[in-house]
Amino acid sequence: MTKNCLLPFLMLFLHIAVMAQSIETDPMVGGLQKELQYNFSQLKKQQPAGAYFMSLRMADEFVVNITSDFGVSSINEQHERTVTPQVRLGSMEFDNFKYVNQGTSDPNGRNARGINVPLNGKPLQAIREAIWQETLKRFRIAQTNYNNAKSRSMTSAENEDKAPCFSAAPVEKYYQQELPASVRRVMTPHNYV
Repeated sequence: MTKNCLLPFLMLFLHIAVMAQSIETDPMVGGLQKELQYNFSQLKKQQPAGAYFMSLRMADEFVVNITSDFGVSSINEQHERTVTPQVRLGSMEFDNFKYVNQGTSDPNGRNARGINVPLNGKPLQAIREAIWQETLKRFRIAQTNYNNAKSRSMTSAENEDKAPCFSAAPVEKYYQQELPASVRRVMTPHNYV
């Protein structure tokens, strides 16, 4: 009888221990924080306008598409993780986002998605290199957008929106643990009858 009670308790304890991971202990979040600090320290030194704000946003998406036509005909699962850097040059009053949506070269923001990184987070150097290359690409775009914004503001000063480009706000944190693979699994087509 004691063995039967101990096993569910042990399983519950292991489940709680796994769920105890937080934003402070997640290795991927810690790696992103270090990468952000390093990249920002390098890009804020650049002239004539260095970065005054940077962020990295990581999205882990698991999408399931089920197609049916009188029964399930296909199931497509897609799991990807993307990191999107954002670089702002100039100052809060006037920066590279002044006239360009999302700070990208595309006015519709279609290039704002980010880069794919490995799901397991194991090849850390490859992730760091990919993030650095994407950050540099966005920094160069930000430089172009900032210079264009300065030129445009000089020619249309009377019609210009005088609102600041960025404003300080309290830091908000949101962290949601990754769902276990057993929860994400979808029944395969041959299980549907």
